[in-house]
Amino acid sequence: RRQHHARAALGHLRAALATFCTSAELRFLMAVLQLHPRDFSAWQAQLGPDAHILLIDVREAWELETAAIAPRAGIDFLHVSLGEFVAKLEHIKAQTRDDSHIVCLCHHGVRSMRAAQFLAAQGFDQVVNIEGGIDAWATALEPSVARY
Repeated sequence: RRQHHARAALGHLRAALATFCTSAELRFLMAVLQLHPRDFSAWQAQLGPDAHILLIDVREAWELETAAIAPRAGIDFLHVSLGEFVAKLEHIKAQTRDDSHIVCLCHHGVRSMRAAQFLAAQGFDQVVNIEGGIDAWATALEPSVARY
């Protein structure tokens, strides 16, 4: 029932934004879902066991060495720092399928949102940003992940 209300609200938002935006701008604005880590497992379960999830960590290498998410079933991991993102777009595309859900992660969610918006602008339509980044992930899901 909540999903029905959320879809209806999203439809109203799309209609309202359509009066101010082109369809390409609207797709860009609506394409990135903000997902808090505490909701990640439920989101993954809702997608089903056959869903392809690609988690792209956009932090620098030293940050990844400092704090990393433990491997999770059903998730492929890719490290592409934000500074390399544009140059590695073809590599990112090669890691995805048509039905891939791309999840972007950074330290606090700002760099990953920029990466997610870039991917949405490139035509990826199932892009998720981890709200609060790995810091929120450590707090909500994996207390063993170092905070920095």
